[in-house]
Amino acid sequence: MKKRYNNNDGFTLVEILVAVAIVAIIVAPILRGIITSMKVNNRSDKIMNQTAVAQSVMEALSNESFDSVARELDNSNTNDLTVLPKGMYDVANSAHKEFFINENASEVNTAINAGSTEITKHASNVYYYGIKGLDYDGKTYDVKVTLDASKYYGDVASIPDGEVKYKNSVGYVDLASYDKEQDGLYTESGETIGNLCAELANRTVISGYNLSTSDVESRASRSIIVDIGTEDFSPSNTTDRVTIVKVKYKVEIPQKYVIDGTVYTSANIGNRYYEDVDYELFNNKATDPADMKPLRNVYILYNPHYESKNAMDIKDSIVINNPENIPVNVFLVKQNSIESVLLSQEEKAYKVKVSLNDQADADHNPTCIRTNIGYDLKDMVDNKQNPAKVTTQGIFERTYAGGKQTATGNQFYDQVSDVTDAKNDDIHIYTTKVEVYASGAYDANFSGVSPLTTLDSEHGVTK
Repeated sequence: MKKRYNNNDGFTLVEILVAVAIVAIIVAPILRGIITSMKVNNRSDKIMNQTAVAQSVMEALSNESFDSVARELDNSNTNDLTVLPKGMYDVANSAHKEFFINENASEVNTAINAGSTEITKHASNVYYYGIKGLDYDGKTYDVKVTLDASKYYGDVASIPDGEVKYKNSVGYVDLASYDKEQDGLYTESGETIGNLCAELANRTVISGYNLSTSDVESRASRSIIVDIGTEDFSPSNTTDRVTIVKVKYKVEIPQKYVIDGTVYTSANIGNRYYEDVDYELFNNKATDPADMKPLRNVYILYNPHYESKNAMDIKDSIVINNPENIPVNVFLVKQNSIESVLLSQEEKAYKVKVSLNDQADADHNPTCIRTNIGYDLKDMVDNKQNPAKVTTQGIFERTYAGGKQTATGNQFYDQVSDVTDAKNDDIHIYTTKVEVYASGAYDANFSGVSPLTTLDSEHGVTK
């Protein structure tokens, strides 16, 4: 019979140490990875929150004009900041004011005059605002906002397309009464006619000759066509109709084109005109027809085509079609887009034809036109109280159900110098930079601290 032996010796110390070492070698990288991952996730969460704060502020400010932002952030007495994201600004624990940041981060007086809502512009055209105590996801942050309009000021005539680059140096119109639910608005940029003439130059075919943009622009006719009408309230079977306003832009070269003594006629010219797409300015369609608001005003803000100088060969025209006789005010507003030295000279020579087409009778006109055509734009700036008239500038015609009128007086339009208040010193365009700081930076005037994250409207997010 065999004997059985029980081995109760267990593991030796060496074996245990080896096993522990093996486990440590395997587990250590895993633990380091877990710890690193937790740190990265924590940092990512912080960055996401900081970026979310910057984006929320940027988006809120992007919907506001410079004046709206300045009036609220300048004024430390403004408690309800409508220009900031809802729910982030706690009046009881927050503050805001303007800073003027220089090398010493010193603070100067605000840009708003004491006891007034008038904004005094800084010579630098750069503005800095501090906001204290924005709450997000349980954390509190301070924010510095920089509005920089400086790069959009300059001599409009000093470079090509200067009115595009230096938009703050160009006179624009202040539409204080504009309401998008009742009004239609068309604003022509300074480069529109040049772009369309370039397109027409590429499309037009004249045998043996390549047209340039300047060729076309100097000879082309420009038309702005405004259509006012209605359409069925589809798919409802209601009798209500939706009011729609559209505008179309057209450039066209003449039927007879003389180049270096050679006369080309329409038979030799291909693609004589180019029409831009219809732009919808107004549509009052609503889910419930009862909520549709009637059309009130149509604003047409345009840049004169100053190549139009001959009353027998007018190259600039505005056509307003209102065949359904919808009651409406139409504001035709010339804008200044050229150097002021040349402006008065061009205004005196400029000719434009305005045509109104409706189906009313001679004594009942549903379309009331108000325009600054017939006034010198240069003198409207220099002599606002009594600007000079240019009586030969506008030719006004109305075609109605019973015939045609050629306006020699105010039969169906008003010539007024103050159609709207044209302002040459307003900040229309600027870049925005939002810097998010840890709580406490505001009280330190943002001096000696670095932002947690930065969002720039030009360059995106930086850390």
